[in-house]
Amino acid sequence: MKRPDLKLSVFGALALLVCASCSSGDDDGISVTTNWLGPLRHFERLSGGEGFGVFLKNDPSIPASVRELRIGPAEITISPNSDLNALEPAPYERLRAGFADALRRHIAGGAPAGTDQKDGETYVLHAALTNLTVTRKTREFGPVGLENLEFSLEGAAIEISLHQQSTNMRRAVIVQRAAGGKVAGNDLTERFNALAIEAAKTVAEARNGINRKASQPPPPPAKATPPGPPEK
Repeated sequence: MKRPDLKLSVFGALALLVCASCSSGDDDGISVTTNWLGPLRHFERLSGGEGFGVFLKNDPSIPASVRELRIGPAEITISPNSDLNALEPAPYERLRAGFADALRRHIAGGAPAGTDQKDGETYVLHAALTNLTVTRKTREFGPVGLENLEFSLEGAAIEISLHQQSTNMRRAVIVQRAAGGKVAGNDLTERFNALAIEAAKTVAEARNGINRKASQPPPPPAKATPPGPPEK
Protein backbone atom coordinates (compact mmCIF):
# COMPACT_ATOMS: atom_id res chain seq x y z
CA MET A 1 0.00 0.00 0.00
CA LYS A 2 1.32 3.42 -0.90
CA ARG A 3 2.05 5.53 2.12
CA PRO A 4 1.51 9.29 2.18
CA ASP A 5 4.26 11.82 2.10
CA LEU A 6 4.29 12.79 5.76
CA LYS A 7 6.84 15.52 5.09
CA LEU A 8 9.40 14.09 7.53
CA SER A 9 11.52 16.76 9.15
CA VAL A 10 15.12 16.53 8.04
CA PHE A 11 16.35 18.41 11.05
CA GLY A 12 16.51 17.42 14.72
CA ALA A 13 14.35 18.59 17.54
CA LEU A 14 15.68 22.12 17.78
CA ALA A 15 16.73 22.82 14.21
CA LEU A 16 15.90 26.49 14.42
CA LEU A 17 19.05 28.45 13.71
CA VAL A 18 19.63 32.15 14.14
CA CYS A 19 22.74 33.90 12.79
CA ALA A 20 23.45 37.43 13.89
CA SER A 21 25.55 39.68 11.68
CA CYS A 22 25.68 37.08 8.91
CA SER A 23 27.31 37.89 5.61
CA SER A 24 23.96 37.72 3.82
CA GLY A 25 23.76 41.45 3.34
CA ASP A 26 20.58 41.85 5.43
CA ASP A 27 20.22 45.41 6.70
CA ASP A 28 18.91 44.14 10.04
CA GLY A 29 21.61 41.50 10.49
CA ILE A 30 19.06 38.71 11.14
CA SER A 31 19.00 35.43 9.24
CA VAL A 32 16.65 32.68 10.38
CA THR A 33 16.27 29.12 9.09
CA THR A 34 13.44 26.82 10.20
CA ASN A 35 12.32 23.27 9.51
CA TRP A 36 9.43 24.18 7.22
CA LEU A 37 9.74 27.82 6.21
CA GLY A 38 13.38 27.46 5.22
CA PRO A 39 15.79 30.42 5.22
CA LEU A 40 14.30 33.83 5.92
CA ARG A 41 16.23 36.68 4.38
CA HIS A 42 15.56 40.40 4.79
CA PHE A 43 13.26 40.03 7.80
CA GLU A 44 13.27 42.05 11.00
CA ARG A 45 12.25 40.78 14.42
CA LEU A 46 9.07 42.27 15.83
CA SER A 47 9.09 40.20 19.03
CA GLY A 48 10.53 37.04 20.53
CA GLY A 49 14.05 35.74 20.88
CA GLU A 50 16.50 33.13 19.61
CA GLY A 51 14.86 31.19 16.76
CA PHE A 52 11.30 32.02 17.82
CA GLY A 53 9.12 35.09 17.44
CA VAL A 54 7.29 37.31 14.96
CA PHE A 55 9.24 38.59 11.96
CA LEU A 56 8.25 41.20 9.35
CA LYS A 57 9.56 41.61 5.83
CA ASN A 58 12.23 44.29 5.80
CA ASP A 59 12.55 45.77 2.32
CA PRO A 60 11.82 49.12 0.64
CA SER A 61 8.40 48.10 -0.65
CA ILE A 62 5.32 49.10 1.35
CA PRO A 63 2.82 46.30 2.01
CA ALA A 64 -0.91 46.61 1.62
CA SER A 65 -2.83 46.56 4.87
CA VAL A 66 -4.62 43.34 5.83
CA ARG A 67 -8.29 43.61 4.93
CA GLU A 68 -9.06 39.89 5.08
CA LEU A 69 -7.10 36.85 6.23
CA ARG A 70 -7.76 33.51 4.59
CA ILE A 71 -6.53 30.33 6.26
CA GLY A 72 -4.88 28.00 3.76
CA PRO A 73 -4.34 24.23 4.15
CA ALA A 74 -2.24 23.30 7.17
CA GLU A 75 0.57 20.77 7.30
CA ILE A 76 2.09 18.51 9.95
CA THR A 77 5.66 17.26 9.70
CA ILE A 78 6.80 14.19 11.59
CA SER A 79 9.99 13.99 13.61
CA PRO A 80 12.64 11.49 12.44
CA ASN A 81 12.62 10.21 16.03
CA SER A 82 9.15 8.74 15.47
CA ASP A 83 8.48 5.00 15.26
CA LEU A 84 8.84 3.85 11.66
CA ASN A 85 5.49 3.83 9.82
CA ALA A 86 3.65 4.53 13.06
CA LEU A 87 1.18 6.91 11.41
CA GLU A 88 -0.96 5.51 8.61
CA PRO A 89 -2.46 7.65 5.82
CA ALA A 90 -6.00 7.95 7.22
CA PRO A 91 -4.99 8.97 10.79
CA TYR A 92 -2.49 11.43 9.38
CA GLU A 93 -5.15 13.16 7.28
CA ARG A 94 -7.44 13.28 10.33
CA LEU A 95 -4.69 15.00 12.31
CA ARG A 96 -3.95 17.49 9.55
CA ALA A 97 -7.64 18.34 9.12
CA GLY A 98 -8.10 18.73 12.87
CA PHE A 99 -5.15 21.12 13.11
CA ALA A 100 -6.45 23.20 10.19
CA ASP A 101 -9.96 23.33 11.69
CA ALA A 102 -8.57 24.60 15.01
CA LEU A 103 -6.69 27.38 13.22
CA ARG A 104 -9.81 28.44 11.32
CA ARG A 105 -11.89 28.51 14.51
CA HIS A 106 -9.54 30.67 16.53
CA ILE A 107 -7.80 32.98 14.04
CA ALA A 108 -10.00 35.90 12.99
CA GLY A 109 -10.21 36.25 9.23
CA GLY A 110 -12.10 39.51 8.85
CA ALA A 111 -10.97 43.07 9.51
CA PRO A 112 -10.92 44.23 13.16
CA ALA A 113 -13.87 46.29 14.34
CA GLY A 114 -13.69 49.95 13.39
CA THR A 115 -11.63 49.47 10.23
CA ASP A 116 -12.73 50.20 6.68
CA GLN A 117 -13.42 46.89 4.91
CA LYS A 118 -12.58 48.53 1.56
CA ASP A 119 -9.00 49.25 2.57
CA GLY A 120 -6.16 46.82 2.12
CA GLU A 121 -5.94 43.43 0.48
CA THR A 122 -6.55 39.78 1.18
CA TYR A 123 -3.72 37.87 2.83
CA VAL A 124 -3.32 34.09 2.92
CA LEU A 125 -2.06 32.31 6.03
CA HIS A 126 -0.05 29.09 5.67
CA ALA A 127 0.79 27.08 8.78
CA ALA A 128 2.52 23.88 9.82
CA LEU A 129 3.00 21.99 13.05
CA THR A 130 6.58 20.76 12.67
CA ASN A 131 8.62 18.02 14.29
CA LEU A 132 5.74 16.10 15.89
CA THR A 133 7.00 12.80 17.34
CA VAL A 134 4.76 9.72 16.98
CA THR A 135 5.23 6.46 18.90
CA ARG A 136 3.19 3.28 19.12
CA LYS A 137 1.66 2.20 22.43
CA THR A 138 1.23 -1.37 21.23
CA ARG A 139 3.66 -4.03 20.00
CA GLU A 140 1.17 -5.35 17.47
CA PHE A 141 2.15 -5.15 13.82
CA GLY A 142 0.00 -3.52 11.17
CA PRO A 143 -2.08 -0.34 11.07
CA VAL A 144 -3.23 1.16 14.38
CA GLY A 145 -5.66 3.93 15.19
CA LEU A 146 -4.99 7.19 17.02
CA GLU A 147 -6.02 5.55 20.29
CA ASN A 148 -2.92 3.34 20.07
CA LEU A 149 -0.51 6.20 19.35
CA GLU A 150 1.26 8.67 21.58
CA PHE A 151 2.43 12.07 20.40
CA SER A 152 5.15 14.31 21.78
CA LEU A 153 5.36 18.07 21.22
CA GLU A 154 8.82 18.32 22.75
CA GLY A 155 10.92 20.19 20.22
CA ALA A 156 7.87 20.88 18.02
CA ALA A 157 6.97 24.30 16.66
CA ILE A 158 4.18 26.08 14.85
CA GLU A 159 5.45 27.91 11.77
CA ILE A 160 3.20 30.44 10.04
CA SER A 161 3.62 32.72 7.05
CA LEU A 162 1.34 35.55 5.89
CA HIS A 163 1.35 36.19 2.14
CA GLN A 164 -0.04 39.24 0.37
CA GLN A 165 -2.33 37.53 -2.13
CA SER A 166 -1.89 39.93 -5.06
CA THR A 167 1.89 39.50 -5.11
CA ASN A 168 2.34 36.25 -3.13
CA MET A 169 5.04 38.10 -1.17
CA ARG A 170 5.64 36.73 2.30
CA ARG A 171 5.13 39.76 4.52
CA ALA A 172 5.29 38.17 7.97
CA VAL A 173 6.54 34.96 9.55
CA ILE A 174 5.80 33.45 12.95
CA VAL A 175 7.76 30.69 14.70
CA GLN A 176 6.41 29.67 18.10
CA ARG A 177 7.08 26.79 20.43
CA ALA A 178 4.41 24.09 20.55
CA ALA A 179 4.45 23.46 24.28
CA GLY A 180 2.65 20.50 25.72
CA GLY A 181 4.86 17.45 26.18
CA LYS A 182 3.27 14.05 25.52
CA VAL A 183 -0.33 13.75 24.36
CA ALA A 184 -2.55 10.72 23.78
CA GLY A 185 -4.00 10.42 20.30
CA ASN A 186 -7.56 10.95 21.49
CA ASP A 187 -6.57 14.19 23.28
CA LEU A 188 -5.01 15.93 20.30
CA THR A 189 -8.14 17.91 19.39
CA GLU A 190 -8.03 19.72 22.72
CA ARG A 191 -4.29 20.36 22.33
CA PHE A 192 -4.75 21.67 18.78
CA ASN A 193 -7.31 24.16 20.10
CA ALA A 194 -4.86 25.37 22.77
CA LEU A 195 -2.09 25.78 20.18
CA ALA A 196 -4.42 27.65 17.82
CA ILE A 197 -5.46 30.07 20.58
CA GLU A 198 -1.78 30.91 21.18
CA ALA A 199 -1.17 31.19 17.43
CA ALA A 200 -4.07 33.63 17.11
CA LYS A 201 -2.29 36.05 19.46
CA THR A 202 0.92 36.10 17.40
CA VAL A 203 -1.02 36.31 14.12
CA ALA A 204 -2.82 39.40 15.45
CA GLU A 205 0.58 40.88 16.37
CA ALA A 206 1.94 40.17 12.87
CA ARG A 207 -1.19 41.60 11.27
CA ASN A 208 -0.88 44.81 13.28
CA GLY A 209 2.79 45.04 12.32
CA ILE A 210 1.95 44.77 8.62
CA ASN A 211 -0.75 47.41 8.97
CA ARG A 212 1.65 49.80 10.68
CA LYS A 213 4.10 49.39 7.81
CA ALA A 214 1.27 49.94 5.33
CA SER A 215 0.38 53.27 6.95
CA GLN A 216 3.90 54.65 6.69
CA PRO A 217 4.54 57.29 3.99
CA PRO A 218 6.61 56.15 1.02
CA PRO A 219 10.34 56.94 1.28
CA PRO A 220 11.43 60.14 -0.46
CA PRO A 221 13.00 59.68 -3.88
CA ALA A 222 16.75 59.55 -3.94
CA LYS A 223 18.37 62.88 -4.70
CA ALA A 224 20.25 63.12 -7.96
CA THR A 225 23.97 63.53 -7.59
CA PRO A 226 24.96 66.96 -8.87
CA PRO A 227 27.45 66.92 -11.73
CA GLY A 228 31.05 67.58 -10.85
CA PRO A 229 33.09 70.55 -12.07
CA PRO A 230 34.03 70.50 -15.74
CA GLU A 231 37.36 69.00 -16.57
CA LYS A 232 40.11 71.48 -17.41
